[in-house]
Amino acid sequence: MGKGLMVKQSGVHVAFAAGTGVLVFVDLVMQLALVNMGLAHKVINDPTQVLNYDTFKLVLYASFPSREEAVALELFEALSKYCQSKGLRNFELILRLSKEKLNPRRWDEEFVLEQMGKFNPKEVNRVWICGPPVMNETFERAFSTTAFNNLAY
Repeated sequence: MGKGLMVKQSGVHVAFAAGTGVLVFVDLVMQLALVNMGLAHKVINDPTQVLNYDTFKLVLYASFPSREEAVALELFEALSKYCQSKGLRNFELILRLSKEKLNPRRWDEEFVLEQMGKFNPKEVNRVWICGPPVMNETFERAFSTTAFNNLAY
């Protein structure tokens, strides 16, 4: 899962990742898949590292130019479909494929503020931004003016 992410076992965790920036979250998504399928105990030796099935939520914003250029998209989409089919609310995928015109809107400051406005700041434990430098700078500017500016991101 990676200690660098400082994941908490419960609460809302939001990730904005572009391109290979999604690689940081593959282990977290895989652990959540194992938890949802009841298999985490077979793979994770330390029970304190297992996410809380009912109170943890990961919202993953993933952006790629196209499906051909996407990384780990099959895993993300499979977990999203599994969660939908089982009525689980602990994973949400918001996908952007800019060349394919799937949610082509740029992730500018207005977009960031609009998306973060959907969350209650008291419920969000972590926000991660992982992308090219210009994206990271855009998010930093947007976050400096919101109730989320005190979160580790």
